[in-house]
Amino acid sequence: MIILLSLSALIGLIVSGVSGFPVLGWIVGGLIFIVGLPGVIIDLFVHGHVSYSQDRADDRQIMADINADIRADEHEYREDMRAKKISSASRRSKRQIIHDNRQIHYHDNRKSK
Repeated sequence: MIILLSLSALIGLIVSGVSGFPVLGWIVGGLIFIVGLPGVIIDLFVHGHVSYSQDRADDRQIMADINADIRADEHEYREDMRAKKISSASRRSKRQIIHDNRQIHYHDNRKSK
């Protein structure tokens, strides 16, 4: 849009300088602007719409990747805490039973005191 405005102003100044009539430069510049305006609007709509859709898709992909990283970090943290809990339970002198719904079984074959 700014390019069309600059181009029509430049052509208007050239016509005004060559012809010697400033009004003729204004008329030619205005006609260039009016004739070129529909093409610029169509171009802005088509290219702006396509880039907007692509930008939205890129943003959704970035957010999905960030959420996946966060979930993976949380999962790793919970697994570490679970492993520490099982490890600390196996080191205690008295037996402790840990119920885990993930079906991981820990068998301690040591004799308790």
